[in-house]
Amino acid sequence: MAELSAKLEQSAREIVELNAIKARSQAEIAEHGRLIEESESQINQLTKLKQSLGKQLEEAKASLEEESRLRAKFQSEARNFQVCGMAYISHQITLPYEIDVCETCSCR
Repeated sequence: MAELSAKLEQSAREIVELNAIKARSQAEIAEHGRLIEESESQINQLTKLKQSLGKQLEEAKASLEEESRLRAKFQSEARNFQVCGMAYISHQITLPYEIDVCETCSCR
């Protein structure tokens, strides 16, 4: 009888120990589940940020291309104005009483 009682007590201790292990395992599983949810949320936020930054990059590239195009246009126009202005002054000096048209553009 004492032997059965000892085995019963040993089994009860093992059950308590197994229940404690089970509770710790369930707590760890819950914590890992929470960490997974946080990670997924961060991944979603980073994905949205990446898309936003990609869109901003494309807009910046388009803006840069437009600015470069306009800059080249303005530089060309500035050169034309310099050439036309010099031609106009030259015409005015050599022919003070004639109004002439610059050959490179339509300035007067």
